[in-house]
Amino acid sequence: MRETLRQFRSLMQRAKRQIADAGRKLTSLIETVFALVVAKPQKTGQGRVAIPVSQAKGGVRPRVCLNRTADLEDLMEEPWFSRS
Repeated sequence: MRETLRQFRSLMQRAKRQIADAGRKLTSLIETVFALVVAKPQKTGQGRVAIPVSQAKGGVRPRVCLNRTADLEDLMEEPWFSRS
């Protein structure tokens, strides 16, 4: 069976260099690529990820309201605020 593929010039040049280095033919490279794509199951995600939860006690710092991000940004710009 013959199929016509639209070829991108730079991709084709890289493929030709690779097959020349390996002593293969273009058909062999295409067959290998198709086999890899078809045989490999597509990952839909990594599944559940464990999110670290702080064990610290005491709540937020004084004057910090998590619902007002502008106030939080102002607080973070103060010179005594530690970013470590």
